[in-house]
This record gives sequence, C-alpha cells and structure tokens, in this order.
Amino acid sequence: MPPCPTRFGVSLLACIVLGFGVSPLHAQDLGGLPGTLEWEVLGGDSVRLITTAPTRAFAERALAIDEALLELQPVSLGTRVERIDVVVQPTTVVSNGFVGLEPYRSYLYAQAPQRQTVVSTNDWADVLAIHEYRHVEQYNNLNRGWTRFADVVFGDGGRGVLNGLSTPDWFFEGDAVYYETALTYAGRGRAPSFTALQRALAQDSTRYPYLKARNGSLRSRVPDHYPLGYALVSHGRHAYRDPWPSVVQGAGKFWPPVFPFSLALKRATGHHTPSFYREAYDSLHAVWNARVAALDLTPAETLTPLGKQLTTYSAPLPAGDGTADVIAVRRSQVRIPELVRVSATGEVTVLTKLGISLDGALSYANRRAVWSELRFNPRRANETYSVLVRYDLPTKRRTELTAETKLFSPGLSPDGNTIVAVESRVGVPPEGAAGEALKLVYYDANSGERLRERAVAGADVIAFPRWTPDGASVVALEKRAGLLRYVLLDATGTAAPQPLTPWTRHALGEPFAHAGYLYYAASYTGIENVFRVGLDGTQRIEQLTQVPVAASQPSIVDGRLVYVATAAQGDPLRTLAPEHWLREEIEVVEPVDLPQYRPLDTVGAAAMAFRERFYTRAPRSMERAQTLPPTPAQAGKPYRGLLRGFSLYTLQPLVNQTESSLTVYGGNILADVQAELTAGYNLNERKGFGDAELTVARTWPWLSLDVGFAERAHNRLVTPGDTVARLLRTEYEQLRFGGSVSAPVRQQTGAYALTATPRLGVRRYRFSTDGPEQRLPGRTGFTALEGDVSLQWTLRQAPKHILPRGGVTLSAQYRTAFVDDESGQFAVNAGVLLPGIARSHTLYLQARARVEAVTNAYQFPDFFRYARGHNKPLHDRAVGFSADYHLPLLYPDVGVTGLVYVRRVRAALWADVTRLTLPEFFRERDDRISSVGVDLTFDATFFNVQELPVGVRVPYVVEADRFGFTAQGFGAVELLVALPL
Repeated sequence: MPPCPTRFGVSLLACIVLGFGVSPLHAQDLGGLPGTLEWEVLGGDSVRLITTAPTRAFAERALAIDEALLELQPVSLGTRVERIDVVVQPTTVVSNGFVGLEPYRSYLYAQAPQRQTVVSTNDWADVLAIHEYRHVEQYNNLNRGWTRFADVVFGDGGRGVLNGLSTPDWFFEGDAVYYETALTYAGRGRAPSFTALQRALAQDSTRYPYLKARNGSLRSRVPDHYPLGYALVSHGRHAYRDPWPSVVQGAGKFWPPVFPFSLALKRATGHHTPSFYREAYDSLHAVWNARVAALDLTPAETLTPLGKQLTTYSAPLPAGDGTADVIAVRRSQVRIPELVRVSATGEVTVLTKLGISLDGALSYANRRAVWSELRFNPRRANETYSVLVRYDLPTKRRTELTAETKLFSPGLSPDGNTIVAVESRVGVPPEGAAGEALKLVYYDANSGERLRERAVAGADVIAFPRWTPDGASVVALEKRAGLLRYVLLDATGTAAPQPLTPWTRHALGEPFAHAGYLYYAASYTGIENVFRVGLDGTQRIEQLTQVPVAASQPSIVDGRLVYVATAAQGDPLRTLAPEHWLREEIEVVEPVDLPQYRPLDTVGAAAMAFRERFYTRAPRSMERAQTLPPTPAQAGKPYRGLLRGFSLYTLQPLVNQTESSLTVYGGNILADVQAELTAGYNLNERKGFGDAELTVARTWPWLSLDVGFAERAHNRLVTPGDTVARLLRTEYEQLRFGGSVSAPVRQQTGAYALTATPRLGVRRYRFSTDGPEQRLPGRTGFTALEGDVSLQWTLRQAPKHILPRGGVTLSAQYRTAFVDDESGQFAVNAGVLLPGIARSHTLYLQARARVEAVTNAYQFPDFFRYARGHNKPLHDRAVGFSADYHLPLLYPDVGVTGLVYVRRVRAALWADVTRLTLPEFFRERDDRISSVGVDLTFDATFFNVQELPVGVRVPYVVEADRFGFTAQGFGAVELLVALPL
C-alpha cells in the first residue's frame, strides 16, 4: 500500500478500497533477471514453462506433473482452466515459488533448499509444481460471478482485490499444502515440524480466538496461515466430505458481498468460519494431547528459560574450550539474529549480529564459527549468491571469505582450518559430466582459497556436510528422488559414499558426529526426536529422546545431549543427561504407514492414480541408485522479444492527499518491461493531468520514456516595483515529454541492507498560456535536466521494531531549466536511525534543505516536508530539522468481526523546526517555523486482508510564519494512513 496520508475530509474507506490493489498485486522485482539469459518455452495451451537450458530438466518434470494434474483432476476444486505462463527462475539461491496476478503468472525458483524438515522430502520440482499449480486451480475456480466482473472491468487488480476480500489466505496455502500431501507419499502434512507449534500450543492448553489465529500477533506465538490452513482444510475434507469446491464457488461469486467465504462454508458444513475453526482445533487438540499422554517422556532440563519476547534458539554447538558452554543462534521479537554464547547456567553473551542465512546452518570449531549469508548482484534483485562468513571469537573479527559464490551449510574442520560446503550452481551449465553442478567443495578457512572439490554423482541435494571428530571424513545428508539418507565421504579421496542410514521419506535434520556416532533429528516416530547411528555403517538406529512436541538440531556438550525444543513461548535449548537417554533400537516405518497419516490414503481414485504414475510407495524396496520416473522430453521453442508476453493487465484507482487518479498497468512475464497510463486530478492545484511511462529494465541502467499533459495552476511572487510585491495565480497547460536513465542497486552487507537508486533525465516542457502576466520561462517552453537519488542503509528489523534501529537514509532531487529566465529546484533529505531506550524503540533524526526562488515563473512540483502542522510558507530557501521517537504502547490483539483487527498501538513523539530565507527585497530575510506533536497509530488489518497503519496526528505550532499562512497553537488533527516518515 502506498502512503495515503489524508485529512478527515477524505474518506478512509475510499483510501482503503481504492488504494488496496496497488501494492501487493503488481509488485514484481522489475529488472530482477539478467537480460542476457536465453529463454525457451515448453508446453501447450494451458500451461507454458519458460526456462533456460540449464534448468530444462527441472522444467520438463514440472510440466509433466502439471499436465497430469490437468488430465486427472485429483482432489478437484472445479473444472475452470485458464492459460498460465510459468517461469523457472534460474539465477537465485532462494528456494521459493509463487503464483501472482498483475500479470497472471507463476515463478518457480529452481534452487532446492538445504533443510528438508519443513518443505518435506518430496523432490523440489514436484513440491513446486504441485503446490503452485494448486494456486492456479484456486485462482481459476474463484474467477466467477462478481470476481469475474471485477476482472473484466479492472483487470487482474480488481480480481485480486475480490479474491483477497472473499477468500482467507489460510485457505489458499492450507489447501495447497493438503494437495501436495495427498498426491504424494510425503508432503508437509506428514512432516511433524510443520505442525510443531500448533501441538505445543495444544500442550499449553492455548487456543487463540479465530481473529487472532487469522491475523497474527506481535506478543503471542501464533502459527502462520500455512499450518492453520492445513488444519482447517484437512478437517473439512475428513469431517464433511470435501466442502471446498462449493465453498470456492460461493466465495468466487462474491454474493452476498459480506463474508461470502464464511457464508458458503456455513451452507456446506453448518459452521461459519470462527465456529468451524473452534471445532477443528478442539478435535485436533484432543487427538494430539492423547498421543502425548501415552508417551513416557525423557526428563530434560531447560538451559535457556524463555521470557515474554518469544525467544528462539537454533544450531547449538559445544564451545569446545574446556567449558560446558554452548555456541548458538538467538533471535526474538526485539532482537535480530545474533551469534551468542550460553554458559552452563544459562547466561547469554552476544558475540555478533548475523545477516540473512538461507539454510540456518552454523558450524563451530577451535574458537571459530562459519556460516553462509545472502548476497545480491547489485544490479539484479533476482540474481543472488550465498557466500561464506567466518567469525573469530578471540579477535571479534568478522571476515567474508568468498564473493559471488553459491555455497551452502558450511562445515568447519576440527582444527578450524578447512571448510567443506555444498556448491549448488542451479542455472549454470555443468562443466562436463552430468551432476557436476552439485559438488562438495573445500576452502582454506584462513585465506578463503578454494582447495579442491568432488561431485556426488546422482544426488539431487547434498546438505549439511559435517566433519567427523578425526577430520578424516565428512558426513552429509543426501537426497535422491525424494528420499533421504546420511552418507560418510572420504574427505580427501573420491571413494564411493558409505550409507549410514537407509533411504527414507522421513524428514532428517542436521547431523552431528561425536565419539563414533552420528546424532540427528528425524520424524521416525511422527514426532521429531533425536536419534543416533554408528559411523561404522551398521545402520543400527537408536532413539535417544521421547519429547511431547519436537527435539531438533542435537549436539553433545560436556557429555550431555543438547537440543532445540519447541514451546508455546519460543524454542529453548534443553539438555538431557546420558543416564536418561532411551537408547532404544528402532525399525523405520515410513510416513505413509504411520497411523496418524492413514486418512490421507482416502483421497480418491484420481489422486491414487497420480501417485502411481510418479512415485513408488515403499522406498526400502527400491534400488539405492533410483531415479525419478523418466519425464518425456519436450520440444522447446525460443522465447525472445522485448515485448513477448506483454499485456495491459489491470486498471487501478488511487485516492490520497495530493491526487485522485486511475492507472492502467502493463508489463511482461519476465518483469523487464513496465508501462503505466494514468489519468488523474491534482487536488493541490485542482487541475487534471495525464501521464504515460514505459520502462525497459532488460538493460542496466534502466531506460524510461514518459509523456504527460497537465493543466497547471500555482502561485508565484511578482515584483512590479521596488517596494511592491504580490502573489499571482498562474494558470496554463503543460505538455511534458522526455526520458531518463536509472541505475538501482541493492546489496546485503551482513546485518545491514543497502538500496540506492540514482536517476538522471531530460524533459521538454511546452506551455500554452494567455495574457502578459502569464509569461513562463522560454515563453512557450523549455528543456530541463532532472536528477535524483535515494539511498537507504539500514539494520535488519525484528518483528517488534517499528523502524530499523540503525542506519542512514538519503534522498536528493535537482531540477534545472536551460533558459535565460532560469528555473530550478534543489532538495535534499538526510536521516540517521538510532536505537531508543528500549529494544523496540527507534530515534529518527533528519535534516533537509530546499532551494527554489519563489519569484521563478515556473515552479517545479514541491514535495519538501516543512514543519508539520504548517501550510507551505513563503521562501526562497528552507532548511529543516526533525526528531521522531517511535515507541509501542499496546499490543491489544483485538478485532471486530473480520472488519478490522489491531495488533499494535504505537506512538511517535516528534519535533520540527524549519528555517526560511525570504526573497532578496525583504529587509529581514530570515524566518522560522516550528512545531511539536504526537502521532498515534494503530497497526491494523482491514477485512482480514490489508495491513494498513491508521492513526491521527495532533500538531502544535510553536512558531508560526510571519505571513499568517498558519496560526500558532494546536493545528487541525490529521488522519494518517501510512508510517509517519
């Protein structure tokens, strides 16, 4: 949502409804992909896969699955089919996928994740193809009735607004998770880590009201819409014989126009959404708690007691310096991720702040820690890297060892001198034999020099390589055809991997090798527990813990088992003494054969036919070198052309403090061409305008062409005599056309993010005026040079942070006209963000300046922020200073029947002062205006869909300007619908 500050005279409802579709729907990463990629297209009328040669096999597999889903219609929501283009994204290290509107398309990010405990063990291409195509089915079958009408009139934006207002996000994601689980023998629905927080809340006898479960919280730990949706969708299918096709039909029709999804659910099940939620969770809590009651739990001790800030720990490792201390990662509602040292008594010492890690892995040895962090190609947002970072405890020095690499889950050798990491160069053609795009690589931990590498033939994923205590071998998690096992690899040779565990579809976590055993977490029992297996290859698996919810990421510290637990208030570290280890040998039972997952086998003949086409039920009976069923090769065609896949996809209205407008947006599937056509009314000048802009981002820098027509009206100061001055209302018609070059850059530097966008353009202005007093520069027009730059370098934010608690901001604009009667404007704003008193507080200090002669006949648009509570004063130059102190007041977590839900109430205490310089003919040229005030803001969600901060500003004018544009004292209360920045 763009900023929409307004006074009470402008309707809040208009701001919400008319502005709603602007932000999430057409927000693509414009220019995010390299323009040099050679694309090709596979597929037919309903699904087209757009891919590159290195990701062709991935695309062929996804296309085969999507075509089977079209043919078989398993667990169908309806029969509506619309064509969609699916782009296989080859250049990012992020593992993700989405289906979106504006334009209607899907993106599959081909990089498989390292961690298998959340997205399940299904092959990554299968996970994305099944899950994302389910979203396609949802969009297609919702597009009916009034939703279809909004699509025809407003395009994708109108369709998206009605989808958001009618259908909860939990249904979109929960139904897709159910789909991927029902159609395979794995899926997130069979991964206990996926439901761990829900089960922890059940153990704590906590069931949040529906509005809180639906909208989330900043003070309570609330499962997100994925597990919430899976629980509700599963309950509907098992208790009410699949009501969802009729619910989707009713929601799509959007009639009646108030809560159509809930009313359709009521017709199908007898329950509105809140009571349906209560029934589902009452049933689940009873089942979950009964299972736990039958367990003989191991008596662990809590090393890190939890407080009110929902603290979570991860990656616990022994400090290894003769103490019982633990090195771990900590984060909370008021803390960004940080590396910490935890003493045997639970005392925590912060070592350093962490950047973005895609795999969450940490390795530690000999007083050194290593991990991987996300980096960007500064010019391309979707061309990303994963680099190695080392931290030395004695010197407190942080070193970035590699650049522009794609390295994951690094492991540090026992002596701290060698790093082994996974290199997964998705989208890069292998250099030689197949499989060489996936390697184990070894680096010198001191210099960052690449030492050697080895390919693991046939593996789809290699994850979490970790050294054995003697430094002679490496243990790693291997994934092939949706199956997992641990293998032992010779660290210096090329001997075949030695299997340590049998193939399984169970989720397996990070390994930890100690004293002849491999310790790891697995979902063998239907609850994530800690197990161990010998490094001798006997494959004798022992269960060590019996926990009620989850035990993950184990290590051995001073002889005790340390692991991460899951609780209602966070993820603490717990320890288990050796005398309490179970040491019970187990026989692995596959997820599909566990009793709690058997209802997923009653999904119907079409779903079973899909399973039989792509999967084998019993992995233990398969060859260990198995591969996925062959996918028929598809005939591809080149996908070229700057405007290939271009469409004008939506019409969106906008109302804010300065304008009322309608904009038609357009773009192409690869998100490197964007067009905007706008017709609007300038509320400041009370005149109409029209603009058109085309941006080409396939190149870098980006190139833009724009043209605009506007009726202009503004005041200027004229001096017909030496002692006489008066304001003149200037009205004219303006035609503007020109072009610009912009060079946006982006980078992640540890815990800080940098974004900068310089732009330089040339525009020609032509005027049509009447009367001698209306003369403008150049009489009929002029040419202007226009440049601006914006920059932000800010610290990562924790959930409760209102603003970043560190960083700098800068924006500057320069406009100048090449004419004798020169017109020009310069404005700059610089700010610094500082920590406040409490960990959720931020102090924002800003300084700004503006220069533009008020006697200039032509005035460039003015977006300078004067002292709040003041109207625009008369001046040639302005210098302003402001201080804003942001702090939370309450976390109410209250709502009104799906209309509005408030998570937080916060305040900003502010003070402004602006020094003004008047035109030269004034004897006393200096003037000053100042004000203080408070902004009270409610962080609210409207209609369970749109997060929109709404508040009021109460300004007090301390010093008024000398011309009486603003009176001293309390000013008019303003309505704020944006962060007050």
